[in-house]
Amino acid sequence: MNNELFKNGIEVIKTLKAQGFEAFFVGGCVRDYLLDVKFNDIDIASNARTFEVRNLFENTQLIGEKYGTIQVIVNNEKIQITTYRQESNYSDSRHPSNVNFDTGYAKDVQRRDFTINGLLMDENLSIIDLVGGKDDLQKKVIKTIGPANERFKEDALRMLRAFYFVSKLDFYVENETFSAINHLASTLNNISKERILQELIKIIKAPHYKKALSLLAKSNIRFFLSGLTKGIEYLGNLFSNENPAYDMRVDTFFTLCFCLNGSVDNYYNFSNRSLHQYQEALIIAKEKSYLNPHILFHYGIEIPKLASWANYILKVDELRIKEISQAFLNLPIKSIYDVAINGNTILEVTQKKMGSWVGKILNQIIDLILDHQLKNEKETLIKYLKEQVGN
Repeated sequence: MNNELFKNGIEVIKTLKAQGFEAFFVGGCVRDYLLDVKFNDIDIASNARTFEVRNLFENTQLIGEKYGTIQVIVNNEKIQITTYRQESNYSDSRHPSNVNFDTGYAKDVQRRDFTINGLLMDENLSIIDLVGGKDDLQKKVIKTIGPANERFKEDALRMLRAFYFVSKLDFYVENETFSAINHLASTLNNISKERILQELIKIIKAPHYKKALSLLAKSNIRFFLSGLTKGIEYLGNLFSNENPAYDMRVDTFFTLCFCLNGSVDNYYNFSNRSLHQYQEALIIAKEKSYLNPHILFHYGIEIPKLASWANYILKVDELRIKEISQAFLNLPIKSIYDVAINGNTILEVTQKKMGSWVGKILNQIIDLILDHQLKNEKETLIKYLKEQVGN
């Protein structure tokens, strides 16, 4: 991996050390550097407090004062510096009530989640390993730092992050860690729905999601993912026995899960766009109506394709992607703007006042054009209009 990625971070560490502070690279950037995996974020742990960091650097942004985190911007690169800390009293299974900054790097490492994320690296790229992280990287194992039950009681989201690292790195979860996940799965209910959704999306987007879903389907976590349980079980069984060549998109995952669930569960507070997409795709998948011209006209091709993918993975229909694209191309009109007349034309021809009837007659005309019962020609449509509402 190109050491240039640490260039700005090295300058930050040297600046801190020149003022008598300790500072080390920590977390994902160290892990991914050792794995020769691309990374974007640089994190530094230091005994410098946030106010001391602000005095040393010109461009800073305080992003988590309670937890001792400040962002330094060097040559347009954002680098996070977090003060060594100890934490206690995680009343909400996520955030500590008490934070103590009067500690060293050895204790700071002990509060972190997994051994592979607990490695420190100095400005010379020399590794300090206090938790066996290097060995676990070689073994490709995800293991908590210290007792797994304690780490997950501190932050229940760490349980989902274990599956994310399976998906990202193609690692496996150590037995004690996996047992603790099963034991404490219900505490996931204490985590915000938005954070759970974010972590699920990261799992599906990572390259080894099939392996992660297979493992997730064997864990008790699946029972606490509202609306997704049956889908995760189906996909876990599928990917445990087969290795399909396709890559599954995030939207396909949720659509498939909701098809098996029987309805769209908005527990996760989806955006209006995503919620609408899943609701319509569920209906289309159930009816297998992806080639219906009225469906294609009103929804375009993405939602019908989504429904087709869900049905294909569920093995209830062939994949109809090419047929959907062709059917859309064959539509006589593809949007309301393609119709040879509009609302103004209707008012001019009928000499009537504007009202809801205009939209109704226009929709009626659109349906007839899509069914090839009317040609999309202005004269033809005006003639039909006169017959229906008079002149």
